[in-house]
Amino acid sequence: MIFVFAVGFVAVTALAVFLNGEALVRRWEAFRTRYVDYVARQFDDLYIKRSPQQVFAAHMALVLVAFLAGTFAIGAIFGAFLGAVVGFFPILLISRTRTGRLAKFDQQLIDALMSMSSSVKAGLVLPQAMQVVVDTMEAPISEEFSLTLKEHRLGVTLDEALQGMSERLRSRFLDMVVTGLLIARSHGGNVASTFEDTAQAIREIHRLEEQIKTMTAQGRMQGWVIGSLPFVFAFIVYLVDYEYISILWHDPKGLVLIGIILFAELFGVLMIRRILAADV
Repeated sequence: MIFVFAVGFVAVTALAVFLNGEALVRRWEAFRTRYVDYVARQFDDLYIKRSPQQVFAAHMALVLVAFLAGTFAIGAIFGAFLGAVVGFFPILLISRTRTGRLAKFDQQLIDALMSMSSSVKAGLVLPQAMQVVVDTMEAPISEEFSLTLKEHRLGVTLDEALQGMSERLRSRFLDMVVTGLLIARSHGGNVASTFEDTAQAIREIHRLEEQIKTMTAQGRMQGWVIGSLPFVFAFIVYLVDYEYISILWHDPKGLVLIGIILFAELFGVLMIRRILAADV
């Protein structure tokens, strides 16, 4: 059966190319170029050494497999839906990777500030203190400070290089550090004291965030349980009485109902996240 669907997919694609081949090829190439450029920029920011072209090929193959598997299991509409969901995987994966990398950077920032404060007190200038962070700490903070120092050595002023790192990472804690450092450098303030005070402020913010996270843990768990109940119930009904629940995807009214359910689920999850969110 999967072979039949594969042959049908190839036949439809060949027919589309035959009927409007040149325009279709141009659109496909434009889509591939935008995809590869986007992935290349994200990989450069995340220091990932992989070929964007290979990622594109693997992703398109995965979307095709998801479409064929969904079509074979339930129907073409579900196959298209499953293929669309798989199509968003790279964006979600890149977003989670960026979020995790930024969280690790923020955790390392306190130690980096204390290290630079000690280095400045020992008589080193700021670029030398930043080089100590590069030599003694792990990625990602060593990678970002190394890139900032390379830009400075190539002729960019240190203030501009620091602002570039802040814009590149979009970390609120790094923004605090860069803002305080620029003020201290422009007004002749104590750089070592600025590092220590900022590190203390960031440490206190982390403590408050962990306290809030602990206090809202029960609410988040309730949100996950309530949000997963419809899917768990539907899966149980699917195993017990397939004919009863299959009306949902065999009847147009059932497809509309599925869409309403998914929208309500998404709206409920967003509302729970909004209620539990607290900025420090």
